[in-house]
Amino acid sequence: ERLAAALDAVLPQVDAVIVADQVAEAECGAVTRRMIEFVADRALRWPYVLFWADSRHRIRQFRRVIIKPNQFEAVGWESPPPDAVVELDRLAAAVRSLRQLTGAPVVATRGAAGMLVSDPQLTLVPGVRVEGPIDPTGAGDSATAGTVLALASGASLPEAALVGNLVASITVQQLATTGTARPDQLPPRLALWHQQQGLLAGASDPSQR
Repeated sequence: ERLAAALDAVLPQVDAVIVADQVAEAECGAVTRRMIEFVADRALRWPYVLFWADSRHRIRQFRRVIIKPNQFEAVGWESPPPDAVVELDRLAAAVRSLRQLTGAPVVATRGAAGMLVSDPQLTLVPGVRVEGPIDPTGAGDSATAGTVLALASGASLPEAALVGNLVASITVQQLATTGTARPDQLPPRLALWHQQQGLLAGASDPSQR
């Protein structure tokens, strides 16, 4: 109740609310079934606030908020082997199903391959390929931070997903530390993304829409 009251108190002052749930045990910690229902209710009451949820084990319980499963969570694949990849057709079907279930956009992360988003049309947003050693710990949180900030600034979902990809590609190169991305690091990374995609600025490029 105290957490719900605190959220109600800040809703008039914020542009976005992020629910990050990494606890495996049900009804343990802050993100309980009751809190998930509370967030769904507030998302309905506050349509001008962006609500975003990232939950390792309960992503299908959320309603009316943007959800961000990774490719394995989206298809319900528990404990995938190293270097496993979900085929794109299978992931697309899962994202469509999740969109119908939750009633809100879906952002499915695909590791270094980028993101598949549904708003409601499916859009594949490629990631940025980086060379050298990487530390993927926290990459999902980095992608969330970049994507939500871009959405709150008025970007479309594909545009915001691209920003999230850029941010994550920067933070994974920072080893054994909590990675961060500065605003001045994004334009060079976007230029690298353009180079890798072989794209000229145009309608097919989500950064130019």
